[in-house]
Amino acid sequence: QLVMQPSTSFGVTIATYAGQNLGAGRFDRIKNGLDFGYAGDPLAYIKMNYDKTHRRLFIFGEVYGVRLNNRTAVKKIKRLNPLNKLITADSAEPRTINEFKVLGLNIVGARKGPDSVENGIKWLQDLEAIIIDPIRCPNASREFQEYEIEKDKEGNLKGEFPDKNNHSIDAVRYGLEAEITRAKARAGRNRGRYE
Repeated sequence: QLVMQPSTSFGVTIATYAGQNLGAGRFDRIKNGLDFGYAGDPLAYIKMNYDKTHRRLFIFGEVYGVRLNNRTAVKKIKRLNPLNKLITADSAEPRTINEFKVLGLNIVGARKGPDSVENGIKWLQDLEAIIIDPIRCPNASREFQEYEIEKDKEGNLKGEFPDKNNHSIDAVRYGLEAEITRAKARAGRNRGRYE
């Protein structure tokens, strides 16, 4: 049984998995994303499944914390990713990526491009559902529910996506980078047909 509670941010559905990992045995498009942090910002690793047919994202595993040294972070990630599936991480930290490789993770840096934050968030907003297990992923649940475009002092939307309290969201974007990039390329090709 799956209990769902809709949320207005991102059109997120917060779900508590009852019984035995609903659907986990059927997940076949596992994605892993990692946003680095240490002191002020937390490290956020997210394990998820993207159901391309139904355009649904299931977020069901996280490692999240400040002051995690690399060895401890890798150990925690390996527990959630025992088959060592590919992890796409924040490419702004090449030395950390290399150290995680040395410690045994299958990890690559994201290929961030122009407007990658905006494109990634818009792609996530366009999904039919983002389903988050709030028991296993309390930080991802909180971030997705609370994230919103900032407003100016008059209450008007600024039109830019804030870069705060979005560590899990960034990890999700990195893990889904290939899907987001393909969708953007498809949209560009289709736009050319109608011009």
